Amino acid sequence: MIMPLPLRKLALTLHITASSGWFGAVASYLALAVAGLRQLVIAGET
Repeated sequence: MIMPLPLRKLALTLHITASSGWFGAVASYLALAVAGLRQLVIAGET
């Protein structure tokens, strides 16, 4: 299937936007998980 150039550019833009949004969500989740685990370790040491 051959897509016209404007449609191809739109599809690429949507793909990159969605992918970077997911990467940001995963990075935020991991940062919060690490911060929570660090608090558990610190609380367990006292």
